[in-house]
Amino acid sequence: MAEITGTTSLKIKDLKIPDVIEYGTMDELTLDCDYDIDKDANGLVVKWFFDDTQQIYQWIPKNKPQDSGLLKGKIDLKYKASNDSNKMYRALHIKDVNPQLTGNYTCVVSTFDDEVRESKRMVIFDKQDEFNLTFDNVDDNTIKITCSATNIYPKPNITINASRPDVSSEVENATLGEDQLWKISTSMLVAVNNQHPETFVCELNIPEAKYSVRKELYYSSQETTEITSSSSEMSLQKADDNSAYGYGGGNWLTASTPLVVIFVSLRILLDLI
Repeated sequence: MAEITGTTSLKIKDLKIPDVIEYGTMDELTLDCDYDIDKDANGLVVKWFFDDTQQIYQWIPKNKPQDSGLLKGKIDLKYKASNDSNKMYRALHIKDVNPQLTGNYTCVVSTFDDEVRESKRMVIFDKQDEFNLTFDNVDDNTIKITCSATNIYPKPNITINASRPDVSSEVENATLGEDQLWKISTSMLVAVNNQHPETFVCELNIPEAKYSVRKELYYSSQETTEITSSSSEMSLQKADDNSAYGYGGGNWLTASTPLVVIFVSLRILLDLI
């Protein structure tokens, strides 16, 4: 939620920061902080902060803008947001857009007599490279269901739900790599019921990005000679658009092992305002 302080003589009237960005969809990005200021105000200073405390930018009229911290060397210091001499270099024009820029951004505008600030959070998410839902035979009566995803940011939630309650607790493992991308997995042990098929659903989601991916696995102890694997993916659209689906062709498999039919459904929900 935006935080605004100060008096009416100096006022931030428009803080333009996108809520959610999918990594790879843009190379450059502008964060703008437009404000009202008295023409006779003295001592104007514009500062930007990342996650409340880290200063990343400062501009004092008649002086060159300065970048620092997280955005050192990543801002176009010649970018002009306005021809007004009191607003010219108020904005951040970022040249390197990546998931590590996810965080809270605060614009602070001050004079000798007053100070105002406003904050907003921005999320730059990176979809996973791989998303798998698999099973392994532990013994004649038990299988292990594992759901995993690699190279995703920020850290997602991952859960497996079974069609019956008598399963062991999930075990989750998450690691942040040197590339600052997450690898995450979760697993459960399930006693095999030879009389009824089993259904397992894994859901991977990043709540801040309104992004969700889902896979379903249907398991049966009956043998078969042919099974079909199919997938569907929702196109990336704003939430108020009519969603369209594109279906990929099925791949025929042969198996003499227990029947396992995997239906993959990808649900990608983005609400970019």
